[in-house]
Amino acid sequence: MKKYRIDGAAVHGISDLYDQFNRELMADRGWHLGSSLDGLNDVLYRVEGEIREGAPDTFVWINHAHSRDALGF
Repeated sequence: MKKYRIDGAAVHGISDLYDQFNRELMADRGWHLGSSLDGLNDVLYRVEGEIREGAPDTFVWINHAHSRDALGF
């Protein structure tokens, strides 16, 4: 089981959020996400496929209030 940890305290804008995604989701890949919802969607489908294959993953988003405030609604 993988545990992905997003630190909202490190998010001050959208590029910081994608830095967090890349650090957690793309560490073992040869490429990184750009600031693209389509790319993020593709990566989350990969994670969903891994879950269906019996490797349940967990996402933990700490300090989420900070990132919510930084990104807005």
